[in-house]
This record gives sequence, structure tokens and C-alpha cells, in this order.
Amino acid sequence: MLACGQGDVGEGGALLRRAATEAAAAGADLLEGRYLVDAVLRAGTAAALGRLEELAESLDAPLLQAMCRVAVAVLRNDAAALVALAAEFTGLGLTARALATARRARAAAAATGDRHAVRDASSLARRMRSDDAARDLAILAPDGTRGTVGLSRRESEVAALAGTGLSDREIAARLVLSVRTVESHLASVYRKLGIASRLELAGMIERVA
Repeated sequence: MLACGQGDVGEGGALLRRAATEAAAAGADLLEGRYLVDAVLRAGTAAALGRLEELAESLDAPLLQAMCRVAVAVLRNDAAALVALAAEFTGLGLTARALATARRARAAAAATGDRHAVRDASSLARRMRSDDAARDLAILAPDGTRGTVGLSRRESEVAALAGTGLSDREIAARLVLSVRTVESHLASVYRKLGIASRLELAGMIERVA
């Protein structure tokens, strides 16, 4: 995992596959499944498709079973299956995992030219980002009250990211917007809040745990 984090995915993938083989020899199915999933999703390497399918059915760990199905869908470039799994994670409240799976679905759909799946995956990813921003963003008004003071969902998304210190270009890349659109949303946020800078914005935002 450290090798993958440092960008050496080739070495990381080889180590993960070796660890999976050793776990299988020891009868540690849960560890084997985790290593195989990480080899596919973190290192981007091929793994034993048939074994992943078996583990997706046999493991006594629902979340790891679902992640095995994600790995299988990635290996098969099955965008529709990834969209369904992203929706499943959303229903379980696993927003970050759902968003990552939706992005994988979009990549798989783009690779296979499945425009229907691209639309579904993109729509799901946008909805999750908006819902997440709306849930996590709270504006602290001068009188101590909290709310979004009339911000639209997109403005709330941009404000939430700007409040963490991201630049306009970084926000644009994160939300798949143009830099000019981000600047326009921020201008609207500043106007509605009566502020003029990211520093003031950060001081008014409370990230709700």
C-alpha cells in the first residue's frame, strides 16, 4: 500500500498479489479478498477474476463482498454494474466509496463508448457531491444562527471547497466546471454572505462532523 501511495503501482501491485497468494495458502479468505481488491482498485493491476467472483459470493463480510464485485466490474469494464454498486453504497451511507465507484463507472463507460452509462454515472456523481455539500456545509451568521443563507446547491459545493483552501482551478477540476464558472459562483457566495475573501469565508463555515 505504501508503494502504491508513493506512485510505484507496479511494485505495489506485485506485492499485493503476492500477499493475496500467501493469504490464500493460509486459508485467510478475508485477507485474500482485501489484497486482491486493492491490487485491482489501488494498483490498477489484473487479478484472478474467477477467484474474485468466488469471494464475492462466499465471504462472510458484506462490504468486502461488494468491493470484490467492484473489482470484478472494473476488470470487466462493466459500467452498468459499477453504477448499481455506487447506488448501493449511497444507500448504505458510504458516500466516499459511492463517489469513487461512480467515477470508476464513468471511466469504464467512456472506455467502452456506453453513453447511457456515462450519463447515469455522471448524474449519480453530481447528485452525491451536491448532497454531500448540502449536508456538510453550515454558514455561521453574525447572530450565531446557522444555515445556507440562500446559497444554491452548486454555490454550497463551491463554498465548501473554497473554505478548505482549494484554488479556483482545483475546485473547477474537482467539480468538472470551468474556472470562470467557479469564479462566478464564488462571487455570488461572497455577495450573499457580505464578504470579500476566502479567509472570511473559511471563518464563516463550520464543517459538521
